[in-house]
Amino acid sequence: MNFKKNKGMAGKTKRQIRLPILSLTIVGSVLVVTMIIIFVSQLVEKQINRVNADNVTTATIKKKEKNNNEYAELLHSVNFVGTALVVKNDKVVYFEGNGYSNYQAGWTNNIKSIYQINGVQNSITAVLLMKLIQNHKAKLSDPISKYFPKIVGGQNITLLDMLQMRSGLSSKLAPQKSMTDDDVLNYYVDNIRYNTSEMNVWRYSEVNYNLLAGVIEKITGKSYESNFNTEIKNYLGLKQTGFIYDGFSKQKYSTIGYANKNSNKHVVNYQNVQNRTKGQALSALGTGNIYMSAADLYTVESAIARGKIISKGSLAVLRQTDKNTPHYNGGVYSIKNAYYTGGGGYGYDTYFKMDKSGKTGVVLMSNYYQKNSPIEYAANKIFNSIDSKK
Repeated sequence: MNFKKNKGMAGKTKRQIRLPILSLTIVGSVLVVTMIIIFVSQLVEKQINRVNADNVTTATIKKKEKNNNEYAELLHSVNFVGTALVVKNDKVVYFEGNGYSNYQAGWTNNIKSIYQINGVQNSITAVLLMKLIQNHKAKLSDPISKYFPKIVGGQNITLLDMLQMRSGLSSKLAPQKSMTDDDVLNYYVDNIRYNTSEMNVWRYSEVNYNLLAGVIEKITGKSYESNFNTEIKNYLGLKQTGFIYDGFSKQKYSTIGYANKNSNKHVVNYQNVQNRTKGQALSALGTGNIYMSAADLYTVESAIARGKIISKGSLAVLRQTDKNTPHYNGGVYSIKNAYYTGGGGYGYDTYFKMDKSGKTGVVLMSNYYQKNSPIEYAANKIFNSIDSKK
């Protein structure tokens, strides 16, 4: 019987059949290789970022064998109690603890002591929000009503207004009992005050940053604590940083807050102990419920200034200056060549000033709050001394 080849599939030769199969195999292999390359490159990029971040970790901040006597004398003259860290061009020039961390127990402050940073936390909250804006998940022009529709006048107030504390918003006393983040935010929304005459007028009011912390939570679907831990604490490898309500007093190197309420600033008085409840710490969402060591705080602020958390372009937008005058934006005051801010309360007082390179700066962290606090004066004098010797 004579069989003839059909023109259909059955009539194709083995070579003709193998060609499309071979082509598909090659295409598939290319896709697999491409995916592997992309995956590996992402790992490499992540590792590079990790290494870059490690350049600004507490591992590089070590105690000086011999501290600068000039700074020691200055701090002694203002009865500084706490930890002082001074860095010049990435080199530690002064790092020392002064006074008692726990007077009753006889424990003294040292370079590992941890302190409540209060309003200095605003600078971190602002950066966490700006990272979302950088990633196109929010806009500075977004009205706060987009996230909290019940706020009176919220449609006229942008996230930028709140970052600059020019929103006209303020609040009554913070809740005192322990609440969830949602309950804290609902409390502020229900008790908020909107004054149109204060729009575009700077007025420090923590509720702006309480609500911005809430915006972060709403966008990410995660708690502020989770965002902070992922983007800041774990990324930078911070070991002496955490949330006050999570057993601060039980942490190693924890401090007790004291306050001097009388006018005699020449004698350090450890009799007035300041206590803070868990509820008070929880209500300071995004604005003052974190503790840190001096080295950790310097690490964070230096990493921010260097563009390690958000890009330098985003940072410039967040911390834009108003000519050469101090301008509050993004949780700090920005001047021509430096950033600075402070925060006090519950017996603690913290202040930092850093040049815009993130390589030179001063951190003073105290567990002894004084009237007319001398910390800002001392930090500025030290910073100016460093700056003049460059």
